[in-house]
Amino acid sequence: MPTRPSWCWRAADPDIVFRHWAGEQESVAYSPRSADVHLLTLSAHRLLAMLSAGQPLTETELIRRLADEAPSADLAGAFEAAVLEAIDALDRSGMIEPVLP
Repeated sequence: MPTRPSWCWRAADPDIVFRHWAGEQESVAYSPRSADVHLLTLSAHRLLAMLSAGQPLTETELIRRLADEAPSADLAGAFEAAVLEAIDALDRSGMIEPVLP
């Protein structure tokens, strides 16, 4: 799945509240704007946290930043595809939204 480097993403609600329990593989995110609670994978949690903390980022920037956190990640294979899947899932759930660069 090729990246869409010109697309930038941001959190749809900048006031998202996260909760993660030690030893668990998932976390939850609460959006005060929509009053929705979402169960997130650790990768989706990291993506959403990055997008909630600052400027909109491209898919390429998100992949790079996550790769920096997991230096053994294979950018050419499954790792990149997993990040893009997480971005698509967050988009479908309404937790993130595209913006013009």
